[in-house]
Amino acid sequence: MNEHNTGITARVAIVTGTGQGIGAAIAEPLHETTEEWTREIVTVERLGVLTVARHVLPHLRAAGAAGRRASLVVVSSDSAKAGSFGDAVSSAARAGALGMVRSVARENAVVPMMADAGCPGPTDTAMYRELADAQGLTGKVFSGMTRGIPARRLGTPEEVAATIHFLLSPGTAYITGQAISVSGGLTM
Repeated sequence: MNEHNTGITARVAIVTGTGQGIGAAIAEPLHETTEEWTREIVTVERLGVLTVARHVLPHLRAAGAAGRRASLVVVSSDSAKAGSFGDAVSSAARAGALGMVRSVARENAVVPMMADAGCPGPTDTAMYRELADAQGLTGKVFSGMTRGIPARRLGTPEEVAATIHFLLSPGTAYITGQAISVSGGLTM
């Protein structure tokens, strides 16, 4: 973006890695992960978010200072808030991104510019089902997982998108520094 491209600088959503481990089906306790895997996850899910945020912040701050609605929303994961079995590296990286969101919110609320995060829990996507199938998590295991969610079902991509849309909407100008779970009550 540059000073001539101001049409889209008022509201930005940053999406972190997709699913567990950037789309790869790896569920390992921390002590079994490799240094290479750890660096890849942290680079994408933490440093990637920090880098994008650093580059869009001057534009968002300028928009806010000019009286336009300015908001940054990071799409993270509920694992950033609660941890997840076999997902310590990603959970830690995403928790770091949530720390960045809260710091950016404090640093920029007076501009005014808001910063928040949407944190999806288990979401029924084609990729999620493919990973579940690849790991043999269909049938009893898959339905057992949904029993652990108070809503007794997986979320939908549309529900996640609606939450992000809400956080980017004009009616949320007094919400900042929040990490909103979209998890059917899995984390509260």
